[in-house]
Amino acid sequence: MAQTSPKKNLSRRDFLKWAFLAVSSGASVSAYGAWVETEWLDIHRVTVPIFDEPPERPMRLLHLSDFHASPVVSYDYIETAIDTAITLKPDVICLTGDYITGEVNQPEEYARILRKLSQTAPCFASFGNHDGGRGEIRRGGFRGPKAVNDILTAAGITTLFNRGVDWRWEGHSIRFIGLADLWSKYFQPDVAYGEAENWEGRKIIVLSHNPDTKSELAAYPWQLLLCGHTHGGQVRIPFTGRGLFAPVRDKRFVDGLYDWDNRWIYITRGIGNVKGFRLNCRPWISLLEIV
Repeated sequence: MAQTSPKKNLSRRDFLKWAFLAVSSGASVSAYGAWVETEWLDIHRVTVPIFDEPPERPMRLLHLSDFHASPVVSYDYIETAIDTAITLKPDVICLTGDYITGEVNQPEEYARILRKLSQTAPCFASFGNHDGGRGEIRRGGFRGPKAVNDILTAAGITTLFNRGVDWRWEGHSIRFIGLADLWSKYFQPDVAYGEAENWEGRKIIVLSHNPDTKSELAAYPWQLLLCGHTHGGQVRIPFTGRGLFAPVRDKRFVDGLYDWDNRWIYITRGIGNVKGFRLNCRPWISLLEIV
């Protein structure tokens, strides 16, 4: 009978070597996620067909979301993101909420930075769960959206809090409808849509922070739903595409463009983050070419 060699025990030196490598690798990943990827902006471009007849040139819609101004997302970084975004020369700009995390610091400075958007193109904004509501009350934040609304208004941005506005682009009539956040007590699509005559003869683009609102909006007309909220998962497991941070019921809809119920949903990963960390999930400046 052949003899088998006894299993060699791991020496203390080998154990310490492997432990050091493991810790070093973990520290490297943590440093990368905290210091590199959080501000490594990616320009994400998609084409969305909503017009009955394609226009002579695409309508360039800049979609930004989830700035999350906070101690871990600086105004300098947000300004860099905006400066980069406006070089794309959009025809219209849509913002879909979560402008802050926690308190509003230096509102005049924030308004100055955001004003660059409204000086570039017509800019419309809806509201997110961090901008005031029941969720923020529990975290010691704002009861309502007034503080954030005041900043956006001072920046010359048209705020859409459960309301719609009409806008014309090269002969096309478009209605932008913006909603309060789904998790707040203020979400009222019936108020936002108003009377049925406001729907006729227009293409409707809805700004709604949370993509789970697609079910709430299924009975209403729209061609394109713009959302944020998910941060694209913020921490995505390599080779699986699965995000660890995606606070939505329907995990199928986390980032990118989706064909749903014969209409389109676009979810951006957003500019900022919470907790100061992104991994395998770079922040997005989103440019939609509407045809």
